[in-house]
Amino acid sequence: MRTDSNSDGFYRVGDTDRPEPKYQRALIAVFRQVTHIAEPDEHRCLIGTPLQQPRFINYPIRDLGLCNGITHTRFVTTTEVYPDSAGVSAEECIEAQGVVVSAGFGYLRRG
Repeated sequence: MRTDSNSDGFYRVGDTDRPEPKYQRALIAVFRQVTHIAEPDEHRCLIGTPLQQPRFINYPIRDLGLCNGITHTRFVTTTEVYPDSAGVSAEECIEAQGVVVSAGFGYLRRG
């Protein structure tokens, strides 16, 4: 994985095997209300990976051994922030994670 030194902020990562774009879009909508979102590079990539939709990329999470690949649930995602982001505080990270978890449950309840 490559990080782009000119990027700053949060982004979402889903699974290429279980992309669920509507779910991811719902999470991004609330997520961006509480924090700044990383902008893609000139190639429309985040960390060297093409965007699937604004502020969102997919990885083959099981193949890469990432933690959100240990289950077989339908809706998997993770929130990431560029390392050492000067514009992100610990409190902002906590708030962003909280709204995403809440939005995820809300999305599933509406089914």
